[in-house]
Amino acid sequence: MSGPPPAWQFACAAYIPLLTANLSVVGSGLIIYSMLVVGRQTKLRKPHNRLLLAMSIYDLLYSLVKAWTFLLAPAGYGVPGAQGNMQTCRLQGFFIEMAHATGAYNALLSVYFWLTICRGVKPERWTRFEPLAHILVFVIFVGFASAGVAIELFNPVFGFCFIGSYPPGCESSPEAPTCDRFPPQTLGLLYEIFAQAWVQAYILIVIATNMAIWWKVRQQE
Repeated sequence: MSGPPPAWQFACAAYIPLLTANLSVVGSGLIIYSMLVVGRQTKLRKPHNRLLLAMSIYDLLYSLVKAWTFLLAPAGYGVPGAQGNMQTCRLQGFFIEMAHATGAYNALLSVYFWLTICRGVKPERWTRFEPLAHILVFVIFVGFASAGVAIELFNPVFGFCFIGSYPPGCESSPEAPTCDRFPPQTLGLLYEIFAQAWVQAYILIVIATNMAIWWKVRQQE
């Protein structure tokens, strides 16, 4: 590697989400409002709406900490105008890690539609097992997020705080300082466990279930 990115790239990574993530906040907020206020008596009776509500709550939390990165990122680590410290940095990392729950709910939605469309499972049967799914998602991802905070895994990276070596940039070039925590070899494994493996699993589940649904519908045409 040739060294850390230039300042303008850090600025883009930190401040573009001020627009995009706030748009996501609005979208998730509207979904939550429509479920809990406008259509509470009808919409929440349907399993897929309950899954969508849970996914929107996790997404709202993620979008908030991404939108206001400059308030949470510690000063002195490349983000122009950063107002945070290492504690707020790890708070952001906690919520970003926990936001893998949104992918889990996306996969659960796909599994739900696959079961109802392809396997003929009634919504009432799904409802018997749904509380366990909510509990597992919460325990797994709050657990991983808490573990990341406990081992100080969340550090300043490219414009925000997530899984990274410490001190930041220690892996960027041969002339950089030695990594006190999580050298590149260890960091790669931890990144796979805490992040990448989950994303890969969600993609496989969503693709497989949606292809099965497509094939089922095509056979009925």
